[in-house]
Formats: sequence, structure tokens, C-alpha cells
Amino acid sequence: VYTSFDNVGLLKVLTLLKSHKSEFLSGQDLSDVLKISRVAVWKHIKKIRSEGYTIESKQNLGYKLIGNTERLLPWEITENLNTKFIGKRIYYFDSMDSTQNFAVEIAPNRKENGTVVISKKQTEGMGRLKRKWKSPVGGIWLSVIVHPKFSTSQITLV
Repeated sequence: VYTSFDNVGLLKVLTLLKSHKSEFLSGQDLSDVLKISRVAVWKHIKKIRSEGYTIESKQNLGYKLIGNTERLLPWEITENLNTKFIGKRIYYFDSMDSTQNFAVEIAPNRKENGTVVISKKQTEGMGRLKRKWKSPVGGIWLSVIVHPKFSTSQITLV
């Protein structure tokens, strides 16, 4: 599971690479700026690559971001999101039974208001009235948690 609110070190390395896209950043420079070890930088680079980003590395020059991922990762969504609360927290799964099941499980926690649960694939997706919903790889399968500030009896007025 990936979220939009953890993976802080990885996101800092990725943000620096994105902001210097046309130039190489040395492992030492990344280490100094982020106040982490060069081994930690290398591990973050390895993880970023595993997420589908293309990073060129050259001895004595460092790392350069060449291409972004095709994956719908939480930090790619929230990076330029302009919203008050929907999507500020995102959970992303490669596969799960149903985004709705997970959303129902975490929804009682009020801090989850506006949280989006995304899965690349659902094995037991549900539509309205719990009808089966086919949701193979390739679609965008998601649920949004909303704690309205009005009575649910007024929902039809929205």
C-alpha cells in the first residue's frame, strides 16, 4: 500500500529530482540537502525506479530524472491538487478485494474525511446496492470518504 502522507524521504528525493530535471544531482548533494546518508539516497533512488520512474545515473555526475511513472501513485495526484479536503489523503493498492470495504473500515476516523482509496485492480468490486462490479487492471477503481456537515436525510438536496 502506498499513501500520500508517508514515504517522506522518497518524496523529498523525487521532488528534488523533478525540480532539477535537466541536470544531474550528485548523491552527495542529495545527501547534504536532505540530511540523510548516501546509502539512504541510493535506496530511495532504487525504490523510485521500481515505481516506474526513469532515472539516469552517471559516475561522478549523479542522478537525473528522465521520465515519470505511468502509475497513478498518490503523490502524483496530490502534487498539484487544488482542493479543500478531497484527495488530501490517498491510499493506493496494486490489488485488493474492494476499495469500498477498505473505505468503510477506516471511515469512522474523522481525519479520513476526503480520503480517496484507489486500487489498480479489485477482486470483489461492488457497485450500487452491493452489485458485483468487474474491475480488472487498466481502470481507475476508487472510493471517496465524505463526512458531510449536514444530515444524510438532506443528501438528495445536494
